[in-house]
Amino acid sequence: MAGRPSPEAVTFLLTDIEGNDERAAVLLGAADATLARLGVGREHVDRVEHARTSAALRAALGHDRCDTLAARGAAMSLTEAVSVALSGGDVRAPDASDAAR
Repeated sequence: MAGRPSPEAVTFLLTDIEGNDERAAVLLGAADATLARLGVGREHVDRVEHARTSAALRAALGHDRCDTLAARGAAMSLTEAVSVALSGGDVRAPDASDAAR
């Protein structure tokens, strides 16, 4: 269908996120939201990997921070998310410690 992202495009979002937990949380949120908009579920093996990745990000970032970053990704269009994935740029969302600086 024209104008609708493919599941393959969503998978692309998650190909290079190791080593940057904040970027990973944003892109995971973007991928989750895009799959939901497409009405596409994950295969069992993908659900297992998603759960592992989510748990690792929550452990590294904390639940609230991870949720904030994932929500930022969920609000992105697929084009924006792909741009973030390709740029490798800073995707940090402000938090209380940022405001205190």
